[in-house]
Amino acid sequence: ERWEYQFESCFGWHAPETAVNWMSRVAVQLTLLMFCTCLLVAFIALGEFGWNYSVWLTIRPLIAGAIVLPISIAASGISYYKIRDHLFGVFGSLKSRGQVLVWATLLAVVTVVVGFTFIAVAYGSTAPANAASYPCIVAGIVWALAMVVFAKIGGPQEIRDSHWALLDLQDQPATAW
Repeated sequence: ERWEYQFESCFGWHAPETAVNWMSRVAVQLTLLMFCTCLLVAFIALGEFGWNYSVWLTIRPLIAGAIVLPISIAASGISYYKIRDHLFGVFGSLKSRGQVLVWATLLAVVTVVVGFTFIAVAYGSTAPANAASYPCIVAGIVWALAMVVFAKIGGPQEIRDSHWALLDLQDQPATAW
């Protein structure tokens, strides 16, 4: 329970934090974590094998992941919460299927761009990204649709939990009538 509490206090949502602030904070934390992981792997590989081109080829996908994973997490999180809020018309958002479509489309586009970027950095060329264009586009569409479905299914409970977390339950001094 202590580990769970520490994890939650570090990466979890802190009421009344906005989704943009939360996902930005998580993206920065993930960037730092991935950077440290890349350095650790690089030092281990250099110590074990010395520097050569095959070590670079092995480390490059990890570096690509360190670049695109925080962007992907932030974009997915922000889009998910915007989709959820516009599906149900809560937290200052109007209930709007058009806005849901806009955020889902934006998420699909970001997912495709992130996929192309990962492939281009991991392989050092855009040729594999061009060959993988169809799977990247399909992945973007499927991911955006999945976020809409997840928001539709889990949104009401999340909204109730958020309302509960935002309640002011601090002890107030008693007032005499």
